[in-house]
Amino acid sequence: MQRDLQAISKWGKFLGYVFIVTGVLSALMGVWAFVVGAIPGVITIFLGLYLLRSAKQADVLVRQYDEYALSEMLAYYAKFLKLQGVFMLVYLGLVALFVVMGLSGAFFAGSLLDSSSYY
Repeated sequence: MQRDLQAISKWGKFLGYVFIVTGVLSALMGVWAFVVGAIPGVITIFLGLYLLRSAKQADVLVRQYDEYALSEMLAYYAKFLKLQGVFMLVYLGLVALFVVMGLSGAFFAGSLLDSSSYY
């Protein structure tokens, strides 16, 4: 269990910082497009913070068993998973919407070409 907690601590900190940095960059680039474009970046920053906090509690558990640290680690990880799940559902919903819009646009354009005469 110690080895697993060390891996959670090490990789959680690394990925937490990566999420935060990419979230900041994404939010800054999104602000240039429109304020709403910064929302995915802000969500990514929160994902990074939850993962980082979970990793820090895993580090506490490596040094000594503490039931509070275990509870906090699992709570932050659960928040990370919930937010990631919501983010993924929204993303998949948008992809499905764009696919439907693209297919209907292609069908509509094809029907326009069939109905028009070129002579």
